[in-house]
Amino acid sequence: MLNFSDVRTHLIQIPPLRERAEDMAPLVAHLARRAASQMGKTITAIDKRLLRRLASMPFSELSEYAVDKALETAGNNQSEAARTLGISKQALNKRLKKGKI
Repeated sequence: MLNFSDVRTHLIQIPPLRERAEDMAPLVAHLARRAASQMGKTITAIDKRLLRRLASMPFSELSEYAVDKALETAGNNQSEAARTLGISKQALNKRLKKGKI
């Protein structure tokens, strides 16, 4: 039986991705493999030139780029693009309408 007096909470602060450039390569690899898997494809490597280019982009520009590419790959199908990005269609629409992406 769990005694709630024994439960401790810890606050873990994780800086935003824009402040953790070293996390870009593993994140891009993960997202690319997930998107490829959803399309029945396989990715064996991520081009280092692409990673350098992504790391040099401002974060907001990177978000726009990701949404644009997802929509392009999905043939402008917002549901499919949202699945590729790992967000809901409603979240994608909200971002598109606000003009943030």
